[in-house]
Amino acid sequence: MKTAPTPVERMKRKTVHVNWPAGARIIEFNPRNGTLARELLGAGFQYLGVSETKRQAERLQRGNPSLETHVVACREPKRIRQNNAEVLILNGGLAARIRCFRDIRHASFVVSPARNGPVLLWAMLFWLGQFLLGRLALPRLVQVGQMRLIEFRVRRPKSSSATRQFIPHRLGIEGFFRLLCESNLRHVVLRWFESLPQVPAGEDLDLLVGDESLSAVRMIFGSGPGLQAVDLYSVCGAPGADYQKLPYYPPYLAEELLDHSVMYHDLCHVPSPRDYFLSLAYHALYHKGLASGLQSRDRSKSANRHPEHDYPAILRRMAQRHGISLADTLEDFDAFLDAQGWRPPHDMLVRLARKNTWLHTLLKHDSADDVDAGLAVFLVRHGALARGGVQRAVKLVVQHGFEILETIPIDPQRIETVANSIRGGNWGPGPWPMSGGPPVAAIVVYDAAPIRPTRRQQRRFPFLANARLLKKEAIRDAFNSNRAASEHCNVIHSSDNGREARDYLRVVAPERAAAIVARIQPSSRHTSRAA
Repeated sequence: MKTAPTPVERMKRKTVHVNWPAGARIIEFNPRNGTLARELLGAGFQYLGVSETKRQAERLQRGNPSLETHVVACREPKRIRQNNAEVLILNGGLAARIRCFRDIRHASFVVSPARNGPVLLWAMLFWLGQFLLGRLALPRLVQVGQMRLIEFRVRRPKSSSATRQFIPHRLGIEGFFRLLCESNLRHVVLRWFESLPQVPAGEDLDLLVGDESLSAVRMIFGSGPGLQAVDLYSVCGAPGADYQKLPYYPPYLAEELLDHSVMYHDLCHVPSPRDYFLSLAYHALYHKGLASGLQSRDRSKSANRHPEHDYPAILRRMAQRHGISLADTLEDFDAFLDAQGWRPPHDMLVRLARKNTWLHTLLKHDSADDVDAGLAVFLVRHGALARGGVQRAVKLVVQHGFEILETIPIDPQRIETVANSIRGGNWGPGPWPMSGGPPVAAIVVYDAAPIRPTRRQQRRFPFLANARLLKKEAIRDAFNSNRAASEHCNVIHSSDNGREARDYLRVVAPERAAAIVARIQPSSRHTSRAA
């Protein structure tokens, strides 16, 4: 038996004829009056009107008291792009000013009033061009109250699970952080929190949360339309809460940040003073490099003269407050962070170096001095256990020309620690249908005749010292044979060079690492031969 429609459902059927998701987040730019807003709110949608000036916003609020919390003034150049609207409504000729699909690809629908005139003509030329490129569906007319609107559906909107999130306007910054604290959601605002609860125009916040809190925090972000940007990161770098598909900090350091955080002005959690200095230096070096404004000792590498923030001066002042005497070059900070245990693992540095030219040069210099090109560590992952296990992996490694130095099972109580310390703590599925799981054993090997990588291999793996290590792809194939394609996973990972192998050994077997390396006789270290 069908239930009678609610008043809201009757209103929606009567006045709002759209295919937008129930309760969709709608942002209307340059609203002319409150008519459209009242219709949409009455139909159960989440609405925010954005005026260009404070005077326009106040006039709209005076004429429509019920919209007081649903209207805001904002004239930021990127306001149309920087929001979490599922439906964008563009008034006042804004539709004709859109020149870049990136400005609207975060929304599912883009809507403009159906008014004749040159503005509509110019807008239609852009929209139809996007249709021909396959980005937008054909336009359709929709009805909201007495208003007729032209609607364009975005075919492949940007994922709502992306790192960039937005604080719902109805909560505001204070309400947002109050909700995090009341809900016991572990979080820390990483930097530039000194002006909170105010945030300079155009600035975003950087928020680190515990993995167990991530889904709840995302639900808060999705609970209403907003303009204040927040970059969201989780401890282990979950998809959409990662940095270049890596955790923002190595997970063990991220946990320290959360555990040692302090309350700031009864508002939110921020890093302790020491962690703030170390984490900011980490960000300047390994995320920004020369873009931070810090100079390299290599004067051929020019630092950015106009960074977003004056990292050299800020870090210098912070170092002085902690009684630390430190030259402000990238290399000096790198050595300092290494001594403090804040340098990322080598394999994480390799992946960060893809977009950090200073770091890339530093690692290339290190790998050129690598005297242990034949030393390597294969990490057998949990997914291999049901497919032949560690013994099968050992046999395959030997078949491909490696000498086994030692096979080390990883104590179950240390698996999480080892996993968090290698590969940036990221042991997800990657391009495979399934994850191979965390590492459960290490196979330490030596190759007395390492093969020099070809130029093509070097372009793909810039820090690979021995091309024979690429045989791990054949080992993976062997473990996946006779398995359905949906069950394929990466069951083995390896170091790329001797320095990385020593890093792995210090993590897996710190008490035996030196003795294992010492077993490699100097006379057995040969020069790499060409592939």
